Amino acid sequence: MQKIDGTSIPIEKAFWAVLVLVIAIILLKAGVASGDIRSVFSTAGNDEVMRLVVVRDWLGGQAWYDTTQYRLMPPEGVVMHWSRYLDAMIGAIIVTLSWVAPIETAEMLAVAIWPTILMLLLVAMFGFGTRRIFGPGPACFAMFCAVFWPFTSDFYFSVGRIDHHNVQVVMLVVMTLSAIWPNRIWTSGFLAGFSAAFSLAIGLENLLYILVLGLLLLIRAILDVAEGTSRRLLAFCLALPVAAIVFWIGQTPPARLLYPVCDQLGTPVLTLIAIAVVASAAGMLPLIKRPLFRLAISGVVTIVGCAVAWPLLSPCLAGPYALLPEVVQKIISGSINEALPAVLFASKFPILYNSMMTPAVGAIGLAALIWWSERKRPDVDAVQRDAVGQLLFLSLVGFLASFSQIRLLSMTSPAVVLLAGYGLWRLFCVWRITRLAGDAAKSMAASVVILAPFLIEAPLRQLQPTVQAQGASQSGSCRDFEAMSALGDLPPEQVLTPMNLGSLLLLATHHQALSGPYHRSSDAYTNGLLPFQMPEVEMKEYVIRSGAVYLMLCRGANYGDGFATELAKGSAPDWLQLVDVEAGRIMMFEILLPDI
Repeated sequence: MQKIDGTSIPIEKAFWAVLVLVIAIILLKAGVASGDIRSVFSTAGNDEVMRLVVVRDWLGGQAWYDTTQYRLMPPEGVVMHWSRYLDAMIGAIIVTLSWVAPIETAEMLAVAIWPTILMLLLVAMFGFGTRRIFGPGPACFAMFCAVFWPFTSDFYFSVGRIDHHNVQVVMLVVMTLSAIWPNRIWTSGFLAGFSAAFSLAIGLENLLYILVLGLLLLIRAILDVAEGTSRRLLAFCLALPVAAIVFWIGQTPPARLLYPVCDQLGTPVLTLIAIAVVASAAGMLPLIKRPLFRLAISGVVTIVGCAVAWPLLSPCLAGPYALLPEVVQKIISGSINEALPAVLFASKFPILYNSMMTPAVGAIGLAALIWWSERKRPDVDAVQRDAVGQLLFLSLVGFLASFSQIRLLSMTSPAVVLLAGYGLWRLFCVWRITRLAGDAAKSMAASVVILAPFLIEAPLRQLQPTVQAQGASQSGSCRDFEAMSALGDLPPEQVLTPMNLGSLLLLATHHQALSGPYHRSSDAYTNGLLPFQMPEVEMKEYVIRSGAVYLMLCRGANYGDGFATELAKGSAPDWLQLVDVEAGRIMMFEILLPDI
């Protein structure tokens, strides 16, 4: 049995020891964060809080197909573009826990348990998947990378993260492992297609990755680079459209099935899938022998299909914010940090950028160097070399896309973790053989870059901006569940809030919100941004016109040059009356309508 460093510790036992250790780390972090779960969840993102509001409404009797949030922009409400499938999963945890605990406690336990379950599942997939493809040694490093790299840990899998992004990462890993799995061709192909379809059902963030993954499977099938490539492509092309249609019908109201939505699984995405499947089939026609001709035919079919479907597809190219006012689009482009291009994000948050990008570059670069240096060596395992090549190809999708939006770096998650395990283990093995100080230094340096980038952050701290971003200052300590709950003593009314307080208002009180960062309502988006940046006269006109009864602010917050900043500092205009309510730093103003 292979041993580590000449000791009596078999690698298999090391694998199980590391698996137990990383599970303990995950559970410990979750337990610590859950000690004050309500406060943790209050400061979570708007989507997390709104997801719990949506789940609560569904459990309270709202119809499966009715995803309208009626307390946001009442009375019509805002139709959410989220999937009920995730609501059902989170709701199942809440209902189960409610059998033994009050419903409020069950909700808070669920928002801690759900991301923890997903993180445990993620680590298990990385561990056993890497073990099957590269061996138990690389699997040890891969599991460590999974629990230390922010994109596969704190960003999406920490306690309170119940939006759909963590499930999207899990689906990315399932797709990738299925695509490169060395055997069980039919099963892995079907699983890749099924997970791709489910990923599209809960959100379209992975659409580009799915298209590139399908292209990779097509190229490999045409070139016949390994046994079973044609069968894997066929299984993928059968499972993806069938599962996508089933998921589409299962979550879309029958009356809206043919409505051409661009922000969720609908006719445009299904049409794109159909074009890709037909193009793949055309490229695999047995009458055509030359690979280049097959690729050319697939390309021609794709172009013709997109041209025919252009009236359906073209509106989706404008993006989800196209219908919002131009002034709001400009504010969004600079205020949503995760949507910033990588270069701008790096200049604004160099330390955070280092923690995200350095491990990715290190893992991809290290694996690429090893793969290139060993590409012609006959003693290297061909299956592993082939898997590394595919992972390097797939890693480019998220890496290049991150220069458009930094959050798209998440599409590199599967490749980065698997390549990290492969590369670090290979360096460790070299040192085990040579025992040279130089090889030890290389192994240690690579481990720091990939597993512990925080050790090289000291110089970057000099570049970190010291001024708090405006979006964060508008929330501040006012994102406090207990303080917000105190507003429940007031009669239920419509409240105009800054953008980052609307969803928490809906969760913690019976009030209705007029602000929320959801692009299907341009008014909700505008209400949360524009009035707080206006001078007094314009703000007064806007607030009165909104129909709100109350105006909410955070005491002492900075709203830029708008009059809201003066209000937050204590200014008392004659058209607002401060409501006497103990709600921490939250300020509630009653809007005094002018005499008619």
